[in-house]
Amino acid sequence: MNLLIAASGLLLIVLCILHVVFGEKNYFNTKEKRSIAGYVPYHQISAVMFLEGAGMIYSAFYFNIQLSVFILVLILASLTVFVLICIKEKEEETIKASVPQFILFGIVLLLIVLGIYQELSITQ
Repeated sequence: MNLLIAASGLLLIVLCILHVVFGEKNYFNTKEKRSIAGYVPYHQISAVMFLEGAGMIYSAFYFNIQLSVFILVLILASLTVFVLICIKEKEEETIKASVPQFILFGIVLLLIVLGIYQELSITQ
């Protein structure tokens, strides 16, 4: 079992739960604030985070480089889209407020990369 990959999966699942709780508490806490156009995609991203976490935990037990790299690319793509939209919409404050999440996702990405390298060095 690859503990680095497993840790990245567990952290992704924790981040998924935090994403749901934070969103419900801070963005969608009243029906008036809840636009279905923003509410549904927000929680779709939460579901994707959960699936990424489950995929990484699976990969920790049955290493699959394609799955690990695919999840790595998905995370990078999601973060890139978030930042680009914030820049386009001039939401610098949102980017600043998201620094803790960027740090946590940076840790996830680092765990995945280190886990992949560890797995590749064992198999060669």
